Amino acid sequence: GHERGRRYLPIANGLTKEQVKTIKSFPLFNLPSYRGGLIIESRYVREYPFGPLARQTVGYMKGDSLKIGLESKYDLMLTGHPGHKTIRYGRYEGRDIQKEKEFVPAKNGMDIHTTLSMNATSVADSVLRAAIQNNSDIEAGCFVLMDVKTGAIHVMTNLTKTEGGIFELYNYAIGQTFEPGSLAQSMTYAALLSDSHIHTLSDTIPTNHGVINGLNQDVHIVDYEQTHSTNSIAIQDGFAHSSRYVPAYLVQHYYYQKPEKFVEHLRTYCPDMDFGLDGLRENHIPTPKSMEWDNRTLPVLSYGYSMSISPLSILSFYNSIANKGSMVQPFLLNKIMRDDGEVVFTNTPVQISQVMPEHVANVMSDALKYVTKEGPGRFAKHWNQMIVGKSGISLLPITEDIEEGIDVYHDKEGRRKYAATYVGYFPQDAPEYSVICVLFGAKTKQNFYSGTLPANVVLDYVNRLVK
Repeated sequence: GHERGRRYLPIANGLTKEQVKTIKSFPLFNLPSYRGGLIIESRYVREYPFGPLARQTVGYMKGDSLKIGLESKYDLMLTGHPGHKTIRYGRYEGRDIQKEKEFVPAKNGMDIHTTLSMNATSVADSVLRAAIQNNSDIEAGCFVLMDVKTGAIHVMTNLTKTEGGIFELYNYAIGQTFEPGSLAQSMTYAALLSDSHIHTLSDTIPTNHGVINGLNQDVHIVDYEQTHSTNSIAIQDGFAHSSRYVPAYLVQHYYYQKPEKFVEHLRTYCPDMDFGLDGLRENHIPTPKSMEWDNRTLPVLSYGYSMSISPLSILSFYNSIANKGSMVQPFLLNKIMRDDGEVVFTNTPVQISQVMPEHVANVMSDALKYVTKEGPGRFAKHWNQMIVGKSGISLLPITEDIEEGIDVYHDKEGRRKYAATYVGYFPQDAPEYSVICVLFGAKTKQNFYSGTLPANVVLDYVNRLVK
């Protein structure tokens, strides 16, 4: 290279720190750079030993344009400070001498310890990925596993199907809100129990052919009347079969004169939380004073429409049922440590509030067991009823401008999008973990009757976990 007039000759690229250490032991290169001629240009990057696993949660940093997840949230703590060495030369009697020397060592960044379990996350990624890959009607999904007592999140996986494969592109667990549908019926019955309007879900109400003034007829009630030759239905049977009529009837009867009381319960069950991770979307629950409120809003809220809730909020509510009515703050940050091992911060579980009395949580827990045994979720009993929970399906708004489609739920071609959810906890008699899986459908003209899909993901996960 010198003979060709090159002063510098690249000898290696993309080396690790250990490889550089080895090269510096070679002859000539083991001399100071001004004698041996070795010049090292360093580039520091953060390594991801688990690759893209839970990328939207763990996070990723690439310049100033791409900053997501925990990496972005705690970047200032994770980033160290470079050191420097300064040598000033002078001349004395024709010789160069070192006049002044300053050396400041580099300072490593802090270590962030999360609550995530990468083994559990790997299993969740596998079962969720298989569900999305094997069903052309599904375009995305999320899976969250949380510790019932503490709120520590052990799994937060989000996958999106693209033409190039399935990747972590968006955090649906915190960034997507949707109408929870029948999942919100648990909130309705918890409110009625807390206000002592009902005392048990075995109470009965008249079926009235599933008709409530101003609402569409609930045909499931007509089927129930014919099947059981009756004109009354137990609340728990309406709950098990996700009847819209039963919660609407009760809410109209008990909260018609004071709708703000019912809305207050919903807002308590779905608070906007300081989650500690950027991107948590605010829940939306209308109030009687809002412009969108009309005569239909109260009963429609009772079965989970006219509101918009995030998967994490839905999970937190069901977690409170498993936790004797106590809602805890979900969290991902466990502790922060200095490079020398000193712990500078340790997260402690935070109780948001006692959102329902303990006896109400017990009644709701029994009701969810009944749903698992008798309702659409009864397939769960094939695994000894280890998990108990509720499934639900709801339509997703597909355009913000109604004029671009038939309505907010249909595009110009009449296609719809669905969200299918399963949420629950396990083991059912001594809950340790709460879990939610939401599968987001692609646009379709077909009716989507696949509430068992997310439940099968959860049950597959639990089956692998207990092995």
